[in-house]
Amino acid sequence: MSDDDLSALNEYRYTLLLCTKGRQKRMAELQKAAVKNRFGYLITITRSEFVRQVTEASQDYPVVVFLYKDEYPYAVCECDSFTGRIEDCRILKEILDKVSARQPMVKFVQMISTDCIKDYPDKCGLIGPIRSRNLPALFVYNKGSIVKQITTLRELGGRKVSVDIVEWVLQECGVVETDLEEDPRKTIRTNVLRL
Repeated sequence: MSDDDLSALNEYRYTLLLCTKGRQKRMAELQKAAVKNRFGYLITITRSEFVRQVTEASQDYPVVVFLYKDEYPYAVCECDSFTGRIEDCRILKEILDKVSARQPMVKFVQMISTDCIKDYPDKCGLIGPIRSRNLPALFVYNKGSIVKQITTLRELGGRKVSVDIVEWVLQECGVVETDLEEDPRKTIRTNVLRL
């Protein structure tokens, strides 16, 4: 073999080695990203799955539980607050669909309130002068414990709730990162004060 052939063979081996190392590095990056971005959507779970899907899973990554109702039997109450709560649940579900897509490292699950907690207080009743309204509800779990509980849209800006507001609240809990520099609810409060 001539010196030129030997040099070409060494160059080929070196190029092959670089390609193999580059391919291995890229595969490791893809595997890491797949583990990191495992969710990205709202998952429906049942009561029997709750401990495994929420409490145990939150040891490894944050879990946001969304409790809702999609219908109420008319025989329970004749007031209009049920319709409003169903609409609030629908609004928050649409927001959570978007937030879960933007935050694929957080597990978002949803359950009908009474499927999750047998006697969940989502029925119409008076507490002092205010009707009890416990839906929609969000429970944020991290490291096996609840770190935040939100009932109704009030804490999220009412029906003006947005993806940014929910992300801000989850960031305050320490379960997501966001590029937002200030609480988006301040804008809502400022605009209300101007009226």
